[in-house]
Amino acid sequence: MAQSQPDERTPVEQVLKLIDGLSDNDLDEVRRKLFNKEWSKRWDALVAKVEAETKGMPQLTEDEVADELTAYRREQREKRAQGGN
Repeated sequence: MAQSQPDERTPVEQVLKLIDGLSDNDLDEVRRKLFNKEWSKRWDALVAKVEAETKGMPQLTEDEVADELTAYRREQREKRAQGGN
């Protein structure tokens, strides 16, 4: 169901009419594409934010990340053992 890109922006009313004529499978495909596009934008924004906030900071090695994760997990286990969340 490949269509060429229109030269001008398609009015929303035309898009809605086209959507009304789609099969359930085609509607699912449209939903997936819109969902993936939105999450892609969110991911790009998150990456940009992290890059901006960590600019100039030294990168952690894999061992340092593993050590931080181990320490965090230990803290969480201790909290659960003491009845905390």
